[in-house]
Amino acid sequence: MRTAEEWLRSRVGELLTDMEEDAVVVYVPEKESYSYYFRANETAVYNTIVIVEAGARLELYYEITQMSMNRRHIVLGEGSELRLNDLIVCEKSVDMTTRLTANAHSKIKNVAVLLGGNQSAVDYRTDLVGEGAENEQWGLVMLSGSEQAKFVVAVNHRVAGCRSNELVKGVASASAHGEFNGMVFVVPDAQATEALQESRNLLLGDDCRFITSPQLEIYADDVKCSHGATVGQMEDNALFYMRQRGLDEPTARRLQLTGFVGDIVQKIDNEEFRELANRAVEEKLGEM
Repeated sequence: MRTAEEWLRSRVGELLTDMEEDAVVVYVPEKESYSYYFRANETAVYNTIVIVEAGARLELYYEITQMSMNRRHIVLGEGSELRLNDLIVCEKSVDMTTRLTANAHSKIKNVAVLLGGNQSAVDYRTDLVGEGAENEQWGLVMLSGSEQAKFVVAVNHRVAGCRSNELVKGVASASAHGEFNGMVFVVPDAQATEALQESRNLLLGDDCRFITSPQLEIYADDVKCSHGATVGQMEDNALFYMRQRGLDEPTARRLQLTGFVGDIVQKIDNEEFRELANRAVEEKLGEM
């Protein structure tokens, strides 16, 4: 009879080949519901393997406040659900790569907030491999000073009848430089695919930049897919309207910025973690 350690190693063996042997394993049995909180507050390499079995539900909360390298591989069983929430507040370099595999009728809701960074890179790659799988992704990138960061989202529709929806917003000020790379890939047999990918960005000065590149690569003909990108400055008409009603310019600009970024943070379901993210965003707004 196999020991628990032998069973677990056989279950995650293929995933361990992509990581170091010291990976943390999170395992959610069938039809169970778990919640985990990770806080990376020291310089280190973090490897995590997550298996959510059929019909199970998992809430994951990551708070990253120090330079670190993070590798995650998450596999969802049939009919399971994942709520993945990432809050990254670090002036130094953070390198985080997340691989998600979604089987039939599983659902992913991912909210990622990246505040600051020095050559930081956050990369999410999702494979929808079972019919009816769904992926929702909400991202926010805020950069000030001379900070630089890249945010990558790639969704691969491997089978028919899957849905994905991604919205990533960016704000840059001073001489900051942000970049968004998005890809939706649809294989020939993935008919009845629905996919939407959007990138919206605000520049708060003449020297900052936000490069955005959402892309579609579609090899099926029965699909509903679209993508879009905007890069611009604050709306002068809205600022004028608020000034006419007695608000000074700094207050009016702050309100407009808060409205732009707030809808992403509101996607976080857990009230305590949402408030933590709101406080971090408010502090970041003070730097911009």
